[in-house]
Amino acid sequence: MKVFIFEYVCGGGFQGDSPSPDLLRQGREMLQAALADFSRLPDSVQVYTLIEERFAFDLPERVQGWNPDGPWHDAWLDLVRHCDAILVIAPESEGQLERLCEEVLDEDRKNLNCSLEAIRLAADKWALNRQLQTAGIPAVDTRVWAPPEPLPEQGVIKPRYGAGCEETFVLGAEPGLLALDPEDPWVWQPWVPGEAVSLSLLAGEGEVEVLSCNRIHCKNQEGQLHVQRIETGGLDGNPRFRGTAQVVASQIMAAVPGLRGYIGVDGMWQGDSLTVLEINPRLTLTYAGLSVPLAERMLRLFDCAGIPA
Repeated sequence: MKVFIFEYVCGGGFQGDSPSPDLLRQGREMLQAALADFSRLPDSVQVYTLIEERFAFDLPERVQGWNPDGPWHDAWLDLVRHCDAILVIAPESEGQLERLCEEVLDEDRKNLNCSLEAIRLAADKWALNRQLQTAGIPAVDTRVWAPPEPLPEQGVIKPRYGAGCEETFVLGAEPGLLALDPEDPWVWQPWVPGEAVSLSLLAGEGEVEVLSCNRIHCKNQEGQLHVQRIETGGLDGNPRFRGTAQVVASQIMAAVPGLRGYIGVDGMWQGDSLTVLEINPRLTLTYAGLSVPLAERMLRLFDCAGIPA
């Protein structure tokens, strides 16, 4: 069985351009963790990755790395066709994650990610908010907004289809707000007090396991939010939080069909309540901090055991 692990930044998605240092660091950490995890599988599983030469690092011994010396998308398709199952690590913004997963399915290969419908919904912060609230899940109020429309007194502006904290501005940061492109789709969310947290989930057919409950340390730098560090498992010892996290995770699974494999949920913890901010239908940075191997379990969730080598 051949498994292709593709990470968008290191794999060439910015070919001819330069990613931000934060994106590069996060992409490399997730890719390194995934390659280390899958390289521990039995020898019958061959692991491949695509890595641009300028971002190269020492690969695990059993991982075969390809360098996209030409157009990265051509190399991507070659490896998809060469392998049986593909795990895609890519941002949801601009439909990148959905488009790559669709190409995997078009080539009749096993997609080790969520369904296209779940990815599309999670990528749209406004649509996701409406779906969660309709299901009775505590989720942050989200409104479509475009400059120069007036803003509420307090809140956060972020891309409607963005990923992570990229271009996330705290209301009142005039330099950041003045730079916003009115042609881009934006959303406004109220500032939710509390502690920034995330959940690392492993989802199967009708069931979900909370792998870790994490603290997120953010910094407001000149009106723009940046993630400084993440404490993977930082809230695992809080039974009240873990209990709430399991309930919310199960509610999310029922509200968003097609969530499968590794999933991240970002939110705010306020005493006894967890407000959902967004869902990441893919590997997140907390995956790199987990101490338990997940590769075999992920393959089984996607019924990969019967795929011939």
